[in-house]
Amino acid sequence: MNAPQAHHAPIRFPAVRRPRGGASAFLALGRLVTGGAVRRLLAGGAILLHLGAPPAAAQTGSLTGTVTDAQGAAAPGVAVSARPALGPPVTAVTTPDGAYGLTLAPGAWEITFTLSGFETETRADVRIAAGETAVL
Repeated sequence: MNAPQAHHAPIRFPAVRRPRGGASAFLALGRLVTGGAVRRLLAGGAILLHLGAPPAAAQTGSLTGTVTDAQGAAAPGVAVSARPALGPPVTAVTTPDGAYGLTLAPGAWEITFTLSGFETETRADVRIAAGETAVL
């Protein structure tokens, strides 16, 4: 015996009015935008994007350095953490020769060096400038 089949009514979408004269249109924030409005919207958006986007190289700076122990030997595996006033920290680990490098947004940062078995070192108010490299 076959089970009865459930009948569902088809889903009906609201009708979209087409612009007169064959002009192109699209739906933006619940409103139908047509012809010249589309061109103005796109031109205005392009101008805002251009004005608000300086070259990528000018948006960041960098911090580099080499970590050594009390005897002057390279300190590999040191966790280097840069904390801004607001936002998440940026971290790196020193290479076998003790070197590190971080790409940071311009501003003041607190830099912390941590390695198990050694005293933690913190440097406050390290200033990073856009397009420049600070050495610490």
